[in-house]
Formats: sequence, structure tokens, C-alpha cells
Amino acid sequence: GIFRDASDQRFKFFNGYRPEIEGSINTSDSTYEDAPIQFSTGYGDIVGNLTGNVTGTVSSIANHNTADLVEDPAATDSSGTQYFTTARARATIQAVDAGGDGSFVYDSATGTMTYTGPSEAEFYQHFKDNADSWGDMTFDSAYGTNGGFKLHERHITRHEEVYADSFITSQEYFLIYSGTTGGNLKKVRADTLASTIGGGAGGGGGGGLFGYINL
Repeated sequence: GIFRDASDQRFKFFNGYRPEIEGSINTSDSTYEDAPIQFSTGYGDIVGNLTGNVTGTVSSIANHNTADLVEDPAATDSSGTQYFTTARARATIQAVDAGGDGSFVYDSATGTMTYTGPSEAEFYQHFKDNADSWGDMTFDSAYGTNGGFKLHERHITRHEEVYADSFITSQEYFLIYSGTTGGNLKKVRADTLASTIGGGAGGGGGGGLFGYINL
């Protein structure tokens, strides 16, 4: 049957209602149930379950998720109808190692990019003997395993000729390798060194090493 429900002002189709109808329909009765309706064309808002084709748009799909929406079978990378997946996103990334020192690789399975800096050999290969230098610092390919830079000895040692007669033992110093201090160089005054090793304090006397060189 059909009736107009005063509670919501809607016409309702029903079936299975057993009580004798003598006025209003009791929708709370256990035998009451809404009846399915079949029609060719409907206008206006429809509330309830709907089976069939719908022309137009819906105001909400809150009761659906992607599990209910099948991906477009004709979807392509550029169609805009393809679902996002991590694997698809990773597959679109390409890593190009265009050469130069070091290396760059991309693992599409994990989405990890790895850059490895230049090796020692790659670094030194850019320098040529005597051609690449900074003043007194020059490159020597024979130094070490891959080559290295050498500083002119003038920056390491000061060359100066010293005469014994002009050598003042209390004002001159030597650098002495010391095994007792872990192999460090120690600054020792000449007269202290002379008295330790042995020798005269100037002139030709003394039988030690420093006496022989007239200190």
C-alpha cells in the first residue's frame, strides 16, 4: 500500500503490514516494511537505496572509499585517472649519472638515491706533475699511492752557514729527536747539549764531539 507519513511528510510504499488499517499506519509494527518501487524516471531528491543508472551528480560519496571505486581500465600515466601507488611513483623517477667524480645511483625498489663522493684516485687524477701548483707547492704523481703535493724545502728548512767562531752556545739552539717523549722534536740550547754529549765550550779544547767542532 501507500500512505503519507505525517511525521516527515513523505509518501511511503509498504508491504507485509498485518494489522487492520483503521486510520494511521504504525511504522513501528513488527510486520511493517518499506516496499521496493520500480519506475522509469524520477525527479527530485531520492532518499534510500537505489539500483540502476543515475544521471547527474551526487552530493557526497562519504559512504564509499577507493575499495568501491574500480580504477579506469584504460588509465595511463598521462590520463589523470590512474590511482597513485608507491611503486608507480618510484618507477617514474630516473637517476642520471652524467659522469665526473663519484657516483650516483637510484634504487626504484626502495626509492633510495645514493651519492658516493670521489675516491682519492679520482681526486688526484685531475693534477699533472709540475703543471698544477700553488707557488712552491707542486704535485708529484710518484708520491704515495696516488700522488700528492710537495712543498719546497725552503719552507721546511732555513739554510744558513754557521762558523764555529761565531757560534754563541748560550744563544743557539738545536732540534733534537727525543725517543723518551714519544718521538717528538725538542728544542735544546747548544751549551746544554754540549755539556750533555761532551766537549769544550769554545776554543779548541775538549775531547768530545763538540770539542771536535770547536764549540
